[in-house]
Amino acid sequence: RLWIERLRARFEPTHGIGLVIGRQHVGLVRVRRAGQQVEVEAIQEVRLTTPLFTGQPDPAAIAALSSVLTDVGGDLGRRYLPVHASLPDAAVRMAVFELDALPKTRAEQQELTRWRLQQEAGGAVATASQSLGQDGERHLLLGVSMDEGWQGAIRAALAAAGIVVWSLSADVCRQFNRYHDRFVTGSGALVSVSPDSWSLLLWDGEARVRYARARWRGGADDHADIAAEVERSIVAYVHGDPRRTVARVYALTGVADDAL
Repeated sequence: RLWIERLRARFEPTHGIGLVIGRQHVGLVRVRRAGQQVEVEAIQEVRLTTPLFTGQPDPAAIAALSSVLTDVGGDLGRRYLPVHASLPDAAVRMAVFELDALPKTRAEQQELTRWRLQQEAGGAVATASQSLGQDGERHLLLGVSMDEGWQGAIRAALAAAGIVVWSLSADVCRQFNRYHDRFVTGSGALVSVSPDSWSLLLWDGEARVRYARARWRGGADDHADIAAEVERSIVAYVHGDPRRTVARVYALTGVADDAL
């Protein structure tokens, strides 16, 4: 093997942390790599007394979040470990822009993404973007954003708990990447349901995200409403262009949502 691969194998951390910051709970999972396998060593979950992502960030809610993160994080502040944090899909906005021409630089692409998503959100947002290539003569640009105030508040709570995250992303992005090799076999849809929110992600035959939607949940018995919204969104997406298809629908749920 190349020397850089040998170095990476020697120094890359064998342990990692998955952190979920939900609207009303915080979850943490510790994993260990054993060859090509990943083993779960521990799982913790704590319910928050004050809901997050409602209105403007509340100092008391952020202080409570920091306290919970400190408790579940334990020794994370003193160890060099990859920590990847996921946020509720409904707290994140995703959109795919079809453009006649793609801005040449990353800075210009980022600025276009920020401007477009900020217009939709009606307020300041923190953004990220990724070029998805071309569909015929149209350039595809994926944009992801969240409220700038809440992103700053979450980062402040993590910092106060001594936790340095390597990435901060929507939960559905994690799931799509996790099962990407299964999805690239054709077009499809992913319905992801958490206790806080649900999301729908649609991709084309080349496994490029083309449509995304997320909503906060209306209650524990909202499965029929979610299914109806998913159906309407898929039908509208496919009818919007005769080239669009959804060959398979995948659902990712917990035991409490088997009824979906």
